[in-house]
Amino acid sequence: MLTIPRHASKRSLFFLFCFTLLLTFLLSLPWVNVKEKPKPEVWQINGFVAALKDPIPEVRATATQYLQGYQLDNFKSQIKNYYDQLVKQFVKQLQDKDSAVSRKAAAQALGQMQAKEQAPQVALLLKDSDSDIRKAAAQALGQMQAKEQAPQVALLLKDSDFRVRYTAAEALEQMQAKEQAPQVALLLKDSDSDIRRAAALALWQMQAKEVVPQVALLLKDSDSDIRRAAAQALGQMQAKEVVPQVALLLKDSDSDIRRAAAQVLGRMQAKEQAPQVALLLKDSDIKVPKAAAQALGQMQAKEQAPQVALLLKDSDSGVRFAAAEALEQMQAKEQAPQLALLLKDSDSDVRRLAAQVLIKLGQQDLPVVVQILNSVHYYPSEIGQLRFLAHFLAAGKPELETLMQWVGKPKIRPEKPSYKQGVEAMQVFEKAWIDCDSLPELRTELAQQISEVAAKKQIIWKAQDLNLLNTHYSNLKKVNSTQAEALQSVINHLEY
Repeated sequence: MLTIPRHASKRSLFFLFCFTLLLTFLLSLPWVNVKEKPKPEVWQINGFVAALKDPIPEVRATATQYLQGYQLDNFKSQIKNYYDQLVKQFVKQLQDKDSAVSRKAAAQALGQMQAKEQAPQVALLLKDSDSDIRKAAAQALGQMQAKEQAPQVALLLKDSDFRVRYTAAEALEQMQAKEQAPQVALLLKDSDSDIRRAAALALWQMQAKEVVPQVALLLKDSDSDIRRAAAQALGQMQAKEVVPQVALLLKDSDSDIRRAAAQVLGRMQAKEQAPQVALLLKDSDIKVPKAAAQALGQMQAKEQAPQVALLLKDSDSGVRFAAAEALEQMQAKEQAPQLALLLKDSDSDVRRLAAQVLIKLGQQDLPVVVQILNSVHYYPSEIGQLRFLAHFLAAGKPELETLMQWVGKPKIRPEKPSYKQGVEAMQVFEKAWIDCDSLPELRTELAQQISEVAAKKQIIWKAQDLNLLNTHYSNLKKVNSTQAEALQSVINHLEY
């Protein structure tokens, strides 16, 4: 949820200062996760309950402020032994005409307790003369998800205090009060940018498609956060009629906006915008190419697969991962050889995904199988998965099974192959050599096996095999392999 500055009375400044100081200290500690609120422990619950029962309003107000720093999944069950007593106390304090602090604390506490049955009493404070109390009441009703009070909360969308308008919009969002969308939409023109953003996000959660034209106007807002919120809201609404306007944000000066625009167009599956989205694959902000790849995948924009495949070599593993996922969604089987390169990626998650994608792309031929066998040299501990993948994708094709008998670190190799088996092996070796140009590890293993098969004593090579043997000799000589001498010896002793 978005937050805005609060205005505190002079009387509560000391408490607010202490709370802020302690919270700042806590968040600076290395073991505190600022992304997720901690769950209160039993002793903390007991301490909060004791403070909430204190007769001094400022004490109760401070307790409710501290409670906001905790994750209250089911506060009602956590205080079940005190719940009825506290509710009775707070309902009475909602009517405390002598203390605004008391009324505000009571509303906040009932909201945090999600005491929905008390929503009608809390709703009475929506008309309080104190704007802090009106704000607290709206916030509490939102926490309760008291949708039946939405019409009264919606009246605060015209409140003179911008904080109250903001909180009312957030509360209606929490209530999923879609019927109040037209009133929330009026805030899209509010002079305060935070309120315009809150309104856009509220309409996003409501999926209020009837206000799409008003939300679309915010795509040109001067505030980048609002442009992003508007784009996200329109994406959530699946407002495909405004795709051209959203696409204009792909050229926004703010990289976060470009990223959001790509994400929204992907969510809308606006395939006609794929060429424009593809331009972001070269964006300088690393988050943008990742979002663009994901969007193109959602669009199943297969014609952009070659450009997406270039990201498989990106220095960021998250980008490589996104590119692989996108190619899977596109069913881009033509990019399988490039995907197979990820089987030797330094990131295990990327390697795992690459294998999954290759399986989903279906049966493969020699170029991909060779890449898989080469990966065994990088990750011998994964030989089981890799050789399975090679067998599976080769679909039992005899030629490829012959290759796998000799290379890719097989447990055993044929000891006494027949002449026919030797010829078949050398023939597939010849084809595999072509795909080994950029695979030095596999090429070294292949060179060794070429030499060994050629030198097998039980294989009597014939004159008709001369071209095949000469090709292997030439290949080995070009890479200065020491195995070339063995081939030369076999050729010299060939029977004519």
